[in-house]
Amino acid sequence: MSARRRRTHVKGPALRDLAIPSVMVVIMLVMGIIFGSIAAQTLDPMEKNRLVQFLGRFSQSLLNGMPSAKASPEAAIIANLQKLGAVWVLAVTVIGAPFILAMMFLQGFATGFTVAILVSEWSIKGLLLALASVVPHNAFLVGGLGVSSAAGLTHAWTCAKSLFVREVTPLRARLFVFSLICLICAAVLVVGGLVEAYLSPLLLRKVAPLVF
Repeated sequence: MSARRRRTHVKGPALRDLAIPSVMVVIMLVMGIIFGSIAAQTLDPMEKNRLVQFLGRFSQSLLNGMPSAKASPEAAIIANLQKLGAVWVLAVTVIGAPFILAMMFLQGFATGFTVAILVSEWSIKGLLLALASVVPHNAFLVGGLGVSSAAGLTHAWTCAKSLFVREVTPLRARLFVFSLICLICAAVLVVGGLVEAYLSPLLLRKVAPLVF
């Protein structure tokens, strides 16, 4: 009976340590999306017009099959893995962990800003553009970064707490688990890069004629 109580006592804090960073990551992501949407609405009309013209030219060049309009799979994958590497480094240093939340905010900001621009300019058709060009690869990107960020914050918090409270799990084991989670997330981000390079342009070609 005492062993069961002891196992429950150990498991409880671990679940709480994982839940709180996950909630923080979701909150920062949602806040970023909201602020990005607000920034798109308050954008200077001339700048917004320039941005819309650029998006129009980009979509038109994609329809015409210009290679420069297509994302390089290597570049997309490397960009995704660089973000994951930044999460790993910030978490391992412990003191840089708060910047992980800033990264999630900026990711949400960029997504919210782009979708808001498309929707405000082309309404329902803009939403179709967003679903075709923004959502597919961002689903993998946000998912991979979100899980790794929550795991990173948990790792950093546990390391910081171990300075004051003796932990049963050694530091090397915690780092191994966190790195393993990052490797799994890396696979997700590689898929996201491939989606960005191959699937998103294909979907955009299908949707763009309805808008332009």
